[in-house]
Amino acid sequence: MSGNKYYPRYSKRTRSNTKPYSAKSVMAGAIPNIPLGSCLREYKIKNAWPGIVGKAIAERTHPGGLIKGTLYCVVVSSTWMTELNYQKPIIIEKINKALGMEAVKDLVFKPGVLPDLMPRPQQPPPAKCTLSDKTIEEAASKISDNSLRKLVSRVMKKSIY
Repeated sequence: MSGNKYYPRYSKRTRSNTKPYSAKSVMAGAIPNIPLGSCLREYKIKNAWPGIVGKAIAERTHPGGLIKGTLYCVVVSSTWMTELNYQKPIIIEKINKALGMEAVKDLVFKPGVLPDLMPRPQQPPPAKCTLSDKTIEEAASKISDNSLRKLVSRVMKKSIY
């Protein structure tokens, strides 16, 4: 009996006669058989999307998941969805050409809200108000009611400090 008590069918002689495989050959054989390959294709499609469909369509659509050869895309309105359904064969051809393989067989458009892909520029904080006590008193002096005038004056002073 060859092998050891943990691997009885695995002989030492067989193990020493095998040649090591390169990582490249292992990955090339494994990627098509695991879902990672589909994720990589989906990632490539998302990155190349504006170049594939053009700026106008890319601003109104977002490619979602690639599931069993079907690419699901979110579209901003039903009007655009109708227009894109007419262009579906052309878009599929362009996607497959960009990927260098026939990865997309069908394209499904669904209305929805596009994800916010680009971070919005932050607006600068409002400029600090530099009202002097004199300016506050002048503004409040136009109020005829004495208690309301004092209240407005106090609120304006607290808001700037």
